[in-house]
Amino acid sequence: MIGYAKTLKLEVEIKKPEFDEALSSTYRRQDSSMGNKPSRLDGASSSRCHEAESLQEGIQKISDALYIFYEPKPAESANLDIFFFHGLECEGADVRDAHILTWRSTGRKEETWPQKWLPEDFPQARIISVSYDCSTKQTETDGKMDLDLTGENLVQEIGWARKHCSHRPVILVGHGFGGVVLKKLCVNAQEKKGNSEFGKDMDMLLESIRGFFFYSTPHLGIEGMPPPAENEGLLLRWMRMLNSKSARLHGTFSSIWMARRYRWTIFSLGEVESTLERHGLRVPEASARFGDNYITVPGDHFSVCRPFDRNNNKYVHLRNLIEDVQRQAELERKQPLLLPEVVVGVDGVLTGILGNHIRDHKFVGFFGMGGVGKTTLAKVMFNKIYARFEFSCFVEEVKLLSGTKDEVKKKIWEKMCRHGVPVIDASGSGAGAWYQVTGKPLLLVSDDVQDPAHIKLLQEIAHDNRMGKSRFILTSRDINRLRDCGHEIHVCRLDGLEFEDAKRLFITYACPDQQEPPESFRQVVKEVVDGCGGLPLTIEVLGNYLRDKEMEHWEEIPAALRECDQVADLEEKVWAKMQLSYDRLPGNGVKHMFLEIASLGDFFGETGSLGGAEIIVLSP
Repeated sequence: MIGYAKTLKLEVEIKKPEFDEALSSTYRRQDSSMGNKPSRLDGASSSRCHEAESLQEGIQKISDALYIFYEPKPAESANLDIFFFHGLECEGADVRDAHILTWRSTGRKEETWPQKWLPEDFPQARIISVSYDCSTKQTETDGKMDLDLTGENLVQEIGWARKHCSHRPVILVGHGFGGVVLKKLCVNAQEKKGNSEFGKDMDMLLESIRGFFFYSTPHLGIEGMPPPAENEGLLLRWMRMLNSKSARLHGTFSSIWMARRYRWTIFSLGEVESTLERHGLRVPEASARFGDNYITVPGDHFSVCRPFDRNNNKYVHLRNLIEDVQRQAELERKQPLLLPEVVVGVDGVLTGILGNHIRDHKFVGFFGMGGVGKTTLAKVMFNKIYARFEFSCFVEEVKLLSGTKDEVKKKIWEKMCRHGVPVIDASGSGAGAWYQVTGKPLLLVSDDVQDPAHIKLLQEIAHDNRMGKSRFILTSRDINRLRDCGHEIHVCRLDGLEFEDAKRLFITYACPDQQEPPESFRQVVKEVVDGCGGLPLTIEVLGNYLRDKEMEHWEEIPAALRECDQVADLEEKVWAKMQLSYDRLPGNGVKHMFLEIASLGDFFGETGSLGGAEIIVLSP
């Protein structure tokens, strides 16, 4: 996309009054082929006042820049925010109503379509129109706002409007110069991330944005700009400068998008006709083309965002984008994998992985000893990103999968989901059904890989998938198994929890009703946490064991942990520490009952539960 950046040399001679009059006429022109009606610019000023009141009906002004077109009841039930940014307006147009006039439909019943149509299709979406000084002519009151100030102000306004719903997904829609404004807003937010006061809020805003929809935005300038005029507005001057200096803003925004740090989907519509037949003013395809998808639609620059009806492509493609964003947001809320009651110490690891490694590497591996938290981390990561992929699959304990290659592939396929819904293989072929994921984004997590044959199978699946956006996550106790994936994998070594995280996890299980243990227990808590070596599974087992126990039982554990540390083999050391709670069960009868109940875990279909009993049963 950056490759399109170039200076557009313009040699069109247009006189300013003639240019403004011609622009104004585009609002009044009636296009019978598209069902356009005469604009609201026609008629007497008294009629305009009446029409202005009609335009504002049902619209709530919440600030000088933001107008709510629609908000569900109650407001807290909204699951999506859609912001509309209008473009520049010419002399003669009612610039103060641009946030409404820009979005008028052209059908038999002229109406503000974001206010009327979208609430019926998306009743849980909050719809807001953004207003800013958009006049191309400078007067005492208009045409004085420049792009930098506009972007700065709107970052604050939108941040304020989302103060109590900062995690809600966002879609930004821009027409013409409005698309440039919303890009500037995002660049400003990116720059503010380094500010300690606003950094977190700005990152949250950028993280919440899921989609951009550009209606003929001049990313690289427009053709047919008029020569400079003495009284033209600052925005028009910046628009002219955009023709020669567009690469900087567009390049900065493109680099943010292409880094894939954020889950942005970009759709662009381009215009076909010149806005002014005499002068050829239009946004060329080289300037409008940007993002994941681009199409052209009939119409000039001012009608490109004015659909005739709900079946018009100008509306249908935006509706499709909103549907995709809502579906992904719904999947993210479902959290398909059950996690432990308390998860600590994963945020720092995931920040690096999701910000860099998962973007740059097709394979990501987690390596570490048993009980260190590899499976939990893989599940947390799966829950966070699975909605980005059409197909997703989490396979626990891959080491237990046996049989021929096709038999193993069939067992994996049986766990496959599409858009979060289990795939039904009516043919029962299993292995032969893999053709469905060819060329489709796939997330496949393989937990506890030990067999080199399984690594080879995963590489084969990745090769046949033929999709650069697909990702494969593996966990293993053997780093050599992960290295078998070659240069495509990034390996993360997990060494256990930091002391404060380990302490918080232990207290959650041992003292569930308290933020801190009683004063008399604090020293023994420190000794127990230190003795667990940062292993979450050991901490969880001992925390559950010591819950509601008297002090004498607590005081036994530190010495027992030190005795376990004498075992040379790390894996055996882990087993020994987790067996402490079992060894302290009263009498052989209770121990026997415990083992019998533990052995029924698979019968009742429990997977991923705390393996204290399970581990004891399976250990040599």
